[in-house]
Amino acid sequence: MLKIGITGGIGSGKSTVCKAFELLHVPVYYADSEAKKIIIEDLGVKGEIINLFGNEAYGLDGSYNTSYIRTKVFQDQQLLNKLNQIVHPAVRAHWDEWSAQKAEEGHAYILKEAAIMDKNQGLDHIIYVHASEETRIARTLKRDPEKSRETVLSIIAKQKSDTEFNSISDYIIENEHSLVFPQVLKLHQLFTS
Repeated sequence: MLKIGITGGIGSGKSTVCKAFELLHVPVYYADSEAKKIIIEDLGVKGEIINLFGNEAYGLDGSYNTSYIRTKVFQDQQLLNKLNQIVHPAVRAHWDEWSAQKAEEGHAYILKEAAIMDKNQGLDHIIYVHASEETRIARTLKRDPEKSRETVLSIIAKQKSDTEFNSISDYIIENEHSLVFPQVLKLHQLFTS
């Protein structure tokens, strides 16, 4: 079974591309969504985050205090690194378990969708979903109207550039003026042949 990464910057349309693959019955692991679940549901991870940030890391109802954590890590790169050292191994272990289950089910390939991705993550191929910066900004502002243009630009500045995404990718899906589904179908046929 092939393990294929799908990545791209904010607003590039990774979710749209993943939904096209799901229409072809391809299992998709959404790493960011799974990380959010793990942060709330995994008691070991939760305990480590509380040890690092204090009780303010979670609300009384058990919800993750995203704005508090964001404020803390925005000011301190070392704190962000420590948070990542807690969350990333837990997500990796969950992905390994999930992908083993999908292999048992007999899938030809599976997808792992994540904004942060590198070559040496045990993936057979990486697909980069590309759209221009202006398109990505417009899509993000439409999806998240509470975000400002400056906020979106600061997120983009922290993500990989087109050149960096291209350097780690084996395939590119253009998600601006081209239709997505024919590109997805072509890759699907390649991965299942």
